[in-house]
Amino acid sequence: MNPLVMRKKAITVCLLLSLAAVAVGAETLEDLKTERREINRAIRKAVPDATKIDPALAELQRASLAANKALNEGMEAHPGLSTLNAEIKQVFDSMAKAVAANDAAAKQAAQEKNSELRTRRDEQASKIPELAELIAANTAASTAYFQREREVIASHPATKDLAARLTEINAAIQQEGKK
Repeated sequence: MNPLVMRKKAITVCLLLSLAAVAVGAETLEDLKTERREINRAIRKAVPDATKIDPALAELQRASLAANKALNEGMEAHPGLSTLNAEIKQVFDSMAKAVAANDAAAKQAAQEKNSELRTRRDEQASKIPELAELIAANTAASTAYFQREREVIASHPATKDLAARLTEINAAIQQEGKK
């Protein structure tokens, strides 16, 4: 089957699902998140690489990746974070062993510990002036990239309606989170 026809069918199905969800009325948070995942998949199917559509987006992506790389390298090299970095490496190694051993419980425990350690590292890094600057630069670059990507997706004919529904869903999720 023609890929364009398949895309149109996928988009149509997503739109019909969206309309059905609106018709039902009150949606649960989990329903909204599920629909958001489905719409994001449909968007990625219709526009697999938005940077090919918009050269400015490609440049913003490069800048975002560079800022992220600089931040990660800065945190890994900073002597004030060496203890946490060593703990993160140890937990990552134990997570890899759990995956290799097919031990879901150990993997889950390692993932939770890894998340906790990375959060602590991020908090400590934000208090170190040179790393705080890298964090701010990374945040600004990432925000610029994702904002432009949303604009590109919202203006593309194949994803315009999906992007509009995604905006509605995200607003509804925020409202649900405030309850």
